Amino acid sequence: MSSSVATSGRKPKSGGFPRLFEANTSNADLALAFPHLRLAQITAKIRHLGLPRRRPQLVDFAEAAIGKVRQRAVEKGLSLRNFDRLARTKRYFQQSTRRLNLEYVARAAVVLEPVRN
Repeated sequence: MSSSVATSGRKPKSGGFPRLFEANTSNADLALAFPHLRLAQITAKIRHLGLPRRRPQLVDFAEAAIGKVRQRAVEKGLSLRNFDRLARTKRYFQQSTRRLNLEYVARAAVVLEPVRN
C-alpha cells in the first residue's frame, strides 16, 4: 500500500496550460487546444494557476519612432505598463496611438539608454 501521492503517476493539475502559455500562443490557438472551453474560461484558469500574463503582440505603426521605442522596451524585458511608468508618459506607449509626441519619445530614450560618461 502506497500512501504517497507523488507515485500515483497522475498528471499535474495544470495539464497543457504552462506549455501553451509559455509559447505565448494566440487566442485562436488556445481555443483550438481547448475546444470545450470558452476563451474567458481558459484565461481564468491561467490566472487561477498563477501563471504570468501573456504579453500582447506589438502592432506596427506608420510612425517608425513609436514602434522602435516599444520594441526596444520589450527587448529590455519591460512591460509597456512599466515602461510608461518609468518614462512618465502616462499610457502613451501602452495605447495603440499613431500620433507622435516628441516629448514622450525623448523621455523614453532617456529610460532606454543609460547615461554614458
